[in-house]
Amino acid sequence: MIPLNQLSTSFMNAPYVEKSNNLNAPLVDYEMGGVNLNDASQGLKVKLWTLYMSGQNVMVSAEGVTPVVLFTRPGIRELSLAFDQNMKPFVAFVQYSEAWYWWFDTVDATQKFTALPGAVSPRCTLDDKRLIAQNTSDIILAYVKANNLYMRYQRDRYTIEYLLKTAVDATLVTIGMATNNRIRFKMRHNVSTF
Repeated sequence: MIPLNQLSTSFMNAPYVEKSNNLNAPLVDYEMGGVNLNDASQGLKVKLWTLYMSGQNVMVSAEGVTPVVLFTRPGIRELSLAFDQNMKPFVAFVQYSEAWYWWFDTVDATQKFTALPGAVSPRCTLDDKRLIAQNTSDIILAYVKANNLYMRYQRDRYTIEYLLKTAVDATLVTIGMATNNRIRFKMRHNVSTF
């Protein structure tokens, strides 16, 4: 969770703890996770998982795990992966030009698709994978909408939109834990051409 739901007022650059996605490969993302899907028995820092496209299938795999089709949708242009505290996958994605997320709803114990109207560059991460943070960690879903940076939390069932920064003039590239134990938001400034 981000204190007071606000960005830090001082910039403290540090590298990401884990491998992160890349602007040159928007259909591939990485996230540390457990030993298998739906199995967090050994913690969430066991294996590096890869999310990728195969045709119209959104796939996830890790060393020693048979690749799994999470879902199938046409026109996907961007992907981002997180796992909840129980190793249920969470995927933020852009289909054609609309942002979506696919998440596990604990109320009815099903995976659901939810649209994010007006959002671009949706990215996600579990904020703290350490065992000591198991009861306080959250998936953070972040995105840009109307030139502002927003986020939503798993604990709110992603229903509350928190404004983090106005007039960003940028696209969100990735979010994740940095080595200084802060959530880092990597942005790419938009460049106008004439």
